[in-house]
Amino acid sequence: MKNLFKGIIVFLFKLSSWKVVGEIPSGMKKAVLVGAPHTSNWDLFYTLGLMYTLDLKFRFLIKEEAMVFPIKYFLRAFGAYPVARSEPGHHYVDQIARVFDENEECFLCIAPEGTRKPVRKWKTGFYHIAEKAEVPILVGYLDCDKKVVHIGKVLDPSRLSEDEAMTALKEILRKAVAKKPENFLL
Repeated sequence: MKNLFKGIIVFLFKLSSWKVVGEIPSGMKKAVLVGAPHTSNWDLFYTLGLMYTLDLKFRFLIKEEAMVFPIKYFLRAFGAYPVARSEPGHHYVDQIARVFDENEECFLCIAPEGTRKPVRKWKTGFYHIAEKAEVPILVGYLDCDKKVVHIGKVLDPSRLSEDEAMTALKEILRKAVAKKPENFLL
């Protein structure tokens, strides 16, 4: 069923004139993939289109409240990793970092905004997960006007502080164009 779903997503992604620009650096098998902007439910479709087009093994974080019957079974089958947002951050950072130990190949997709609503202060969990798991941060972003998903910029959490990583990320994301621009604040 997963292969059928994958084929349908790739077909619809291409049929709707979306394309991927860039590539995963050669030899990269694990990374925290930070994607933005996250302003619409459509962002999941664009992310799945990217991942399936590039044939990546991936997981994505989703709020635990979204994991309701019957959709939770489909979400889990396609890579959803539920997060209890009310719990203190460091417990889930350790838990999520273990996902990389359990998988030979894994790209964990995270939206640093943490919500589709406009936010001034982005979440930094992606940085701490990458640091703990000792994996790079791969940056992807949408240009909804041109129907392009850009991928390929890499940040190294072992060489950048949290503040430096956030500054570099936001500089890369200045080129992003959101589905709902009023909700995308850098």
